[in-house]
Amino acid sequence: MSRFFALGQFILGSLSDHYSPRKVLIASFLLYLAGIIFVFLPNISVNFFVSRALQGLAAGGVMATARGMVNRSYHGKGLVRMLTVTAIAASIASAFSPALGGLLVEYGRWYDIFILLGSYALLLLLGVAFISFPTGQYYTKSSLSWLQRKTHLLTNSAFLRPAVAASLVFSICAAYYTVSSYLFQVRLGVSAQNFGLLSLATSGGFILAAAINGWGLGSEKNRLVLGYLMILVSAVGLLAVTFFTQVTVRELLNLIMLAMFGVGIVYPLAMAIAIRSFKHIAGSAGALMGALQIGSSALMSLLISYFVGPKTLLALALLMLVVTLFSMVIMFNLKIHCQIRYAH
Repeated sequence: MSRFFALGQFILGSLSDHYSPRKVLIASFLLYLAGIIFVFLPNISVNFFVSRALQGLAAGGVMATARGMVNRSYHGKGLVRMLTVTAIAASIASAFSPALGGLLVEYGRWYDIFILLGSYALLLLLGVAFISFPTGQYYTKSSLSWLQRKTHLLTNSAFLRPAVAASLVFSICAAYYTVSSYLFQVRLGVSAQNFGLLSLATSGGFILAAAINGWGLGSEKNRLVLGYLMILVSAVGLLAVTFFTQVTVRELLNLIMLAMFGVGIVYPLAMAIAIRSFKHIAGSAGALMGALQIGSSALMSLLISYFVGPKTLLALALLMLVVTLFSMVIMFNLKIHCQIRYAH
């Protein structure tokens, strides 16, 4: 589904540059509802794949369009704050949805999940159709074609460098979640119930950091440095316990929460830096940002999955260290440093 999610961000999100974002959101939710209906048709094996593909495309379109709408309507610290809100919302959903899905499967029927998702999507559709949205006071419509918009973004270091840096940092979360079940449940013997609580705790680190970051305390450069240092300390700590001690649940949880705290600072801020100068193509900027994020996460998840076993923790620590250092090199080049320094 992640590939269709990235494709939905890349294609549908860009439509809001030339069409009303409200119309794009309505179309995305209708596409999502079509995917839900498709599950209940005959030939479930084929329909399930088609349904998930439609849902992925629609969800990606909603995410990118929402990010573009935020970019259109807010500026400066307000933009960082609202992008932080979207990141927190996504984290809360990621933290609670697996537990909710497990309860529905355990105490209900498998298709109750899709009934719930369809009902939720219908409510959101009604909200999008009838609730007022910000007017987009910082937005100027672009005359560029779809290809020109994408080329402009991909050849502009003011967008590409912080976008790649943000995506790389976010991919650390994806790498961790890929192996977290093995690390805690298989290697450390944590029960399924306690693992769910640990997942909430690690997501809580990201949410808390993002909320603090949204207040705009201190300069952007100082916050970025602090966030990166937290991730680096976490990676070095994981390397230390891998080589010198027998890792415990508490040690692993504390180090992962520290990393998530750092990601919660760096990711929303770097994302805001990437897209805020492109309000004339806000939809395309949000769409490409989302595609880079999902693509990086998928690549890191695939890479770390090859190391599931005795060397999982070592591989995770090394990946965090290399990815963070690479992200820092990209982020703190001369041009982006000037942009951070003089941002309002």
